[in-house]
Amino acid sequence: MSEIVMNLAVVPAMKTFVWAFVFVVAVPVLITGGAVYVANKGAMFGITSSVTVLSIVLFGAFVYFLLRNEITLDAQTLTVKAAFYERSVSRSDIVWADSHLVDFVREPGLSPGVRVNGIGLPGYRAGWFRLANGTRAFLLTTHGPLAYIAVRGGEDLLLSVVESSLLFEEIRSGGSEP
Repeated sequence: MSEIVMNLAVVPAMKTFVWAFVFVVAVPVLITGGAVYVANKGAMFGITSSVTVLSIVLFGAFVYFLLRNEITLDAQTLTVKAAFYERSVSRSDIVWADSHLVDFVREPGLSPGVRVNGIGLPGYRAGWFRLANGTRAFLLTTHGPLAYIAVRGGEDLLLSVVESSLLFEEIRSGGSEP
């Protein structure tokens, strides 16, 4: 195959959006409303309304970034965009023989551990994480099968992939197709 181009949108699970709404909108509004009510012995809708509007705007921005996930594989590079993080790897730097689908039961060392610089929500991880085996990796994980992409020089990738995607097929075939 002379030219491989694949754009794969990776969408977080619905529970990610629910948790984001709870922490970005519901909790700040309830805390502010409760504090204002207790302090003033009554409701003050100006302050609570301002916090509500600000929280909804922040939630909208958060959703925009959560939906900005994309994996692109072409003849030269593999590019992963995850929220406001991005990582590009040359296809020649990918060690296809060591890349495989992950089963955390058999390989617990590949499970994500400490977040170095990233987003960690229920059902969504994006950015740089330290794996249980101590190595550093770039993650874009939502739901579905996870692919471990080994990269020369370290800083591997752990990605959610769709079984019908070209990336999934490249990993299964060991990158035999240029």
